[in-house]
Amino acid sequence: MQYIVKINDKEYGPVTEDVLHGWVEDGRVLFDTQVRNSMMRVWKNAAEFPFLGTAFEKQSKKFSEGVNAYVSHVGSVTQAIKIRSPLIMEEKKDQKKSFGFKNRLFPDRAMVSLRFKAGMIDLSVIVLIFILSFIFWTYFVSRHGVSPNFAAYASFVLWFSLSLLYFAVSIGVFAQTLGMWYHGVMLVRNGDGAEEVYLLRAYIYALLILIIGIFSPLFNFIGGKKRSLHDFLTDTQVVKIAAKKSE
Repeated sequence: MQYIVKINDKEYGPVTEDVLHGWVEDGRVLFDTQVRNSMMRVWKNAAEFPFLGTAFEKQSKKFSEGVNAYVSHVGSVTQAIKIRSPLIMEEKKDQKKSFGFKNRLFPDRAMVSLRFKAGMIDLSVIVLIFILSFIFWTYFVSRHGVSPNFAAYASFVLWFSLSLLYFAVSIGVFAQTLGMWYHGVMLVRNGDGAEEVYLLRAYIYALLILIIGIFSPLFNFIGGKKRSLHDFLTDTQVVKIAAKKSE
């Protein structure tokens, strides 16, 4: 994942998690600095990203050490606070202005039709995987004399494993399958924060897609909340990359 940082109405990035981690440690990014995933339009405070927790601990420790050293020199906590960089102070000043922003952006859940279109592309991918698996095991049978029943079973296991790998890795690493990328939607945690979905949740989500995914459009239509059964079971939602404004 890559991230965009907003300071004084200027956006910096996209940068990787490692770079953002370093900016936090250096004090360029504070707890309330606005940060967003480069694939989403939802801004959040930097402190809301769990992977930055260690960096903020180091930042606090570094700042405390700097304050203590300066206090021992000038004997004033008030003057010591001024050791913070002008950039950080300007950012804090700018943050006060943003409190009046009324049109906050929230993730907009994808319609059933959009999810269906994305699903058709992904269905084509797993059908292709099935065909390749069948060809592989047919060749294996002809070369090694394996029984057809075992070959059929092995072909299914190979297809299921590769399909599961396709969904789990795509969603866990990129938050999108090929079909979701093409139609501009992605999988995130449920809620307005649109937090990332990591590999374990992505793996469970992928497993549920292969088992009950065929019922997804029906459940989505009946539920009326633009969420399928596997969305509810994994506490996720499929959203458009372009967010919507709050009412």
